[in-house]
Amino acid sequence: MTDSTQSTALSPAREAASIERGLAMDATSFEGVHTVFSHGNAFNLAVKMASMLSDSTVIPAPYQGNPSNCLIAIDYAARLRVSPVMLMQNMDVVKGRPGLRGAFLIGLINACPLFSRIKFEWRGSPDDGTGQPTGDYGCRAYATEVETGDVLQGTWVDWAMVIGEGWDRDNGSQKSKWNTLRDQMFQYRAASFWSRTNASDVTLGLHTVEELDYLENAPGYARESPSPVIEHDHDRGMPGLLGELADRARSAAAHIDLAEPRSPAEDESSAPPTDTAPTNDAQPKARRPRRIIE
Repeated sequence: MTDSTQSTALSPAREAASIERGLAMDATSFEGVHTVFSHGNAFNLAVKMASMLSDSTVIPAPYQGNPSNCLIAIDYAARLRVSPVMLMQNMDVVKGRPGLRGAFLIGLINACPLFSRIKFEWRGSPDDGTGQPTGDYGCRAYATEVETGDVLQGTWVDWAMVIGEGWDRDNGSQKSKWNTLRDQMFQYRAASFWSRTNASDVTLGLHTVEELDYLENAPGYARESPSPVIEHDHDRGMPGLLGELADRARSAAAHIDLAEPRSPAEDESSAPPTDTAPTNDAQPKARRPRRIIE
């Protein structure tokens, strides 16, 4: 075994780290946002990383054995500039739409150097004498913009809004956390509202998982016509966009395999044996040029 072969065989973790570094270097940046889909080399590296991560058992079930879902998570992670594994642990898919956990969304804002740590202002009373909050009970999120010193305030989220939107009602078999973790839900929802009006570039405008649960089931919610679903055994039930990206990933892998240059020696060794020995006066056949799939 040569040194190079031994090094490759014994360092899968190093290979994964190299792929991640390659993504960081090759991802195209526009206005400070990184993406793995606008640069060929970065996309190929992302496909390799997605394949490796999909074999892991320490990532959530929607990503296990599903390279296309991992590829989407890697792209979001590159845009948010966080670890793909960390993002997978905090991103859930609700009917084909990715959503962030409320605590993770607040963490993204707190880690952003453009703003102070997000805080919450409360009003109203949690008990109106009957065990229920007053209609104006709730909070709003606020943070200070570092550059200007301005205090950026979000929308008030109060109990009247919760009742009006139906967030306190159970969603099928799923019990509403607004009746058990009320104050926590107030803060998650207020932070989400604040982020979409003041820091949508930090959180990519993503909703929280709790918002998507109710948004998708709200009466009269207008949705665009779904894209055709491209299904495969490992991504059955995946929306059309993810299925299309899965096909693109497989096509890219096939392109790399077919377009890889081969030496004349390899071509000769792969040629089928012939029973007739060539004669000295035999005319050599013209070699058909190899087609390169672009």
